[in-house]
Amino acid sequence: MDCGDCALVDIAYVCPMSQCPKNQRNGACGGSYERWCEVYPNEQKCIWVQAYERLKAYSEEAKLAETIVPPCNWDLWQTSSWLNFYLGRDHTAKRLGRKTAPAEKCTEGLWRNRSER
Repeated sequence: MDCGDCALVDIAYVCPMSQCPKNQRNGACGGSYERWCEVYPNEQKCIWVQAYERLKAYSEEAKLAETIVPPCNWDLWQTSSWLNFYLGRDHTAKRLGRKTAPAEKCTEGLWRNRSER
């Protein structure tokens, strides 16, 4: 999905944008019941339950509470999450201290690399 601001790293690699009908990036919505998504009861587990169970198997469930996942940066919607991370634009890059790369340097480098091939 081209959400542009990937939260996979924050939610045990369960995508809130494609797996949660409410796109809940910062915790369960409160409507889940007995581990099930309120939109798809008895069909789909809440993504936060999925993430908890995945991390619990490795005794790492506390990682879910370590960071607050900000709302999706809609200015990045329909752009590459990988490129936005590399260029320092998304929330994960900012949290990790990646500097935003100047657009002209990135563009020059991309063109230079293409012409060298």
